[in-house]
This record gives sequence, structure tokens and C-alpha cells, in this order.
Amino acid sequence: MEQKKDRRQFEVGATGAWRASSGVALSHEVQLSRTEVRPGVYKIAPMTTLSKGEYGLYLDRGENLAPYIYDFSVE
Repeated sequence: MEQKKDRRQFEVGATGAWRASSGVALSHEVQLSRTEVRPGVYKIAPMTTLSKGEYGLYLDRGENLAPYIYDFSVE
């Protein structure tokens, strides 16, 4: 995420003269591992060490539902 003076932000879509895209850009994605701890409870961890900065876990829920975004910092 890009840190601004009073907020954090990231882009989830872009349009241009001849194209449009949606979702988080591949260059801003972090690979995750997911394991089920018990039914309905999951552990999510990055596949690499995260650098200092601002991050967000973006969960697309589909079916015209708004995504969930969980933001956090790495110091």
C-alpha cells in the first residue's frame, strides 16, 4: 500500500484509452501460504519476508459483494 499523510491507498483497477483492468497489480502482490488450522479457521502467512511498509490483505468475495481489506504495517 502507498502511505499518504493521513491514509493508506492502493489501486484495484485502471482504465486507459484502449484497455481496462481490475484487481491488484501483479507487481504489488505477495505470495501467501494458507493452511487450515481447524474447520473454518485458516493460517495465512507470506511466502517471503515482508519489507518495512504498509500492506493490505485484499479478499475478493465475488457475487457483487464488496471486498474485505485488512490493513497492517511491518516495522
